[in-house]
Amino acid sequence: MAVWQFKFTIFSRAGLRQRWGNATPQLDEYIERFHGPEWEMPEEPYHNYWENNASYAPLCKALASLLPEGEHWADDARFFGSKGGDTIELWPDDIDIRLTQNRPNAALLEVIVTICQQYDCQLCLSESGQLIDPDLATLQAAIRLSNAAAFCANPHGYLQELGD
Repeated sequence: MAVWQFKFTIFSRAGLRQRWGNATPQLDEYIERFHGPEWEMPEEPYHNYWENNASYAPLCKALASLLPEGEHWADDARFFGSKGGDTIELWPDDIDIRLTQNRPNAALLEVIVTICQQYDCQLCLSESGQLIDPDLATLQAAIRLSNAAAFCANPHGYLQELGD
């Protein structure tokens, strides 16, 4: 993931309820953690919140129509968009969205939110693991406060602050 990309993961609200009941937990396993050049895998395997969910295939079809398909390094995943730009990754157990903040595409964001509303999803913010409803204003607020937005607003200052 590029520093200028804002990432979130799409989950089935029904899958979350099935696992957690009415509690809306923070999903710590979905917080992006980087240590040096390697990504740190969580100790527990990811739970499949889409298992046996009839809306997964039509949701993926709707999202796949938004960006051109590209190559993915994993055999079991599909990739749409361009590396370093806006991307949609469809995995058997989750759906990852990365939106570039150096050239934000407001129309794409709005369509993704609308699709997520249609399919009764929740979004997990990768910087915090926080679950939010697919609401455009809420997601835009999270993006404005994100590391990606901070980097795009002042790349030198952002990197300098990381070094401190």
